[in-house]
Amino acid sequence: MRFIISLLAVLLVPVSNAEVQPYEVELPMICGDSTNLVKGLREKYGEEIIMMSEGVNSIGDQLYHSLWINPDSQTWTFVVVNKQKETLCVMASGDNFTFFFPGNSI
Repeated sequence: MRFIISLLAVLLVPVSNAEVQPYEVELPMICGDSTNLVKGLREKYGEEIIMMSEGVNSIGDQLYHSLWINPDSQTWTFVVVNKQKETLCVMASGDNFTFFFPGNSI
């Protein structure tokens, strides 16, 4: 019996320490003309941009990642704009956000 338990322990250790390889997934998201969608964020949801970060995708297109919020209604939207294609994609959105500041833990 000890042999079987020892054997199981040896066989299960590599599984628990195995690395998870990254993989690509297509997420459901809404994309469209960046001008119209930004207008919608402002007019329909009353959201304003509070953070933006520049990046580049794998084919060299210039991207802008940004977070929009409405502090009164507590709605938020995270978007990515592709400048070359003049396209905005909503990556995620929701309500009831909480701010965290550097140095403060959850």
